[in-house]
Amino acid sequence: MFEIPTEIQWIVLCDYIRTFAQIRFCLYNLYMSGGFLFIEIKSCDDQLAKHFYIINAEGELL
Repeated sequence: MFEIPTEIQWIVLCDYIRTFAQIRFCLYNLYMSGGFLFIEIKSCDDQLAKHFYIINAEGELL
C-alpha cells in the first residue's frame, strides 16, 4: 500500500514535472500500485485537458 518509487522512477518523475510546468500542466494525482508509478496531470488553462502517465520500475513510460 505504501510503496516507494525506485530511484529511476523518481528521476523520470522529476524530469516530467519540469516539463509539465513548462507546458502549463500541473500534477494533481500521484500514486504507486504494483510497482508502477501513476501520474495524473491537468492543464492550468483548460480544466478538460487531462493526461495519465504510467512509469514502470525500469523508468519506462507505458
